Amino acid sequence: MSRSFFLDEIMPAVRDGCVLSGNLEGLLPESLTILREYAFAKVVGDRYAAIQPMTFGKFRLKLGPVARLNRRDYWDDVEYCYENVTAALEALNAWDGVTEPSGWFRCPTDARRRPDGDPSREYVRA
Repeated sequence: MSRSFFLDEIMPAVRDGCVLSGNLEGLLPESLTILREYAFAKVVGDRYAAIQPMTFGKFRLKLGPVARLNRRDYWDDVEYCYENVTAALEALNAWDGVTEPSGWFRCPTDARRRPDGDPSREYVRA
């Protein structure tokens, strides 16, 4: 799924760019430019979360410290994969900036898997 398809067909409300939420006051203009490359982004305290479309209709929620964005050194601490945009948005909206988001099926950062997003079924893929 291309970004164009995502913006035009699935989420027409964000056709003009990224939907940003949270306290954006401490972000440098360059950091805002980086976050606008994503479909949705949220800043909570000193952390950010951003949703990125993947192939086959899946979505990735990326988390990292705002300080890295402000230094233009913007790799993510951790990434979580979601089956669809609804699941990713629910996780983004519920994320408190501290705890791990819920509902993901794969965490490529540390090879964890959660079938159907169920924490009780979590395992590490070797």
